[in-house]
Amino acid sequence: MKLLLSAVALCCTLALAACFPPATLHPIGGTQTADPLLTGDWHAKMAESDPGQDEANFHFKRQADGSITLEIDAANKKDMDRMTVALTTAQVGANRFANAKLVDAGPGDDTDKGPQRGTMAFLYRQEGATVVIYQMDEDATKAAIKAGKIQGEVEPGQFGDAIITADPAALNAFVASPQGVALFSEKFATLTKTN
Repeated sequence: MKLLLSAVALCCTLALAACFPPATLHPIGGTQTADPLLTGDWHAKMAESDPGQDEANFHFKRQADGSITLEIDAANKKDMDRMTVALTTAQVGANRFANAKLVDAGPGDDTDKGPQRGTMAFLYRQEGATVVIYQMDEDATKAAIKAGKIQGEVEPGQFGDAIITADPAALNAFVASPQGVALFSEKFATLTKTN
């Protein structure tokens, strides 16, 4: 399988499970800005990928509207797939979040799921010289929705999507709480700046 379909969890989920990872109907954080930390080129070591397909290059490009275009390509230059993601960033409490919308999954994207609903939310932290990105745990997110801890929808079946539908104020209050932050327990990638 191509690097970008296995190295990047959002594409892996799309390609293998035919569903999107947990998402939020509204982006986290209200006013969206382009965090200056996420600029330039980074080497990514993906947490949940097959050996030999666990490295990628992340290219963050700031846009005039305050968003960031993220292009991801294979660290192995023999695999020239590239995917594009539109990002906005926000800080809520002490935590930084990225709201991601898949723009182009690259060649061979044969998913027929339809357009992405909402945005995929990631928490990221600067840890020394690296940036570590965490995604929401799907089972924990579904359990939080079903328990009424946060308003949302869970589609039926093992591969049903989970989307947090809470209004922006409730969403921001939830992700600022310890139980909200705890949903972001799956390490997604560790980034090291290359320039």
